[in-house]
Amino acid sequence: MKHLAGALECEDGPQGLFDVSIKLGIDMALSKWGFDESKIDKAIDLLIGHPVPNPRPLERPAMVRMFEGMIEGKRPA
Repeated sequence: MKHLAGALECEDGPQGLFDVSIKLGIDMALSKWGFDESKIDKAIDLLIGHPVPNPRPLERPAMVRMFEGMIEGKRPA
């Protein structure tokens, strides 16, 4: 994340990537691609079932909030 932030000349890598995507006209709402709240639990189960290195623990409540924001296309917090 530090490398990403450095490359984008910003403080937060995910937020910087989001901002660049918006400037390029990319719709960041997952709902645009058919992903809705009914699919959140399955997506989380898949992620938890196949762990990869992650900067923070995979915790279901936080992941639900993350997906809800992504469905609406909100900037990462």
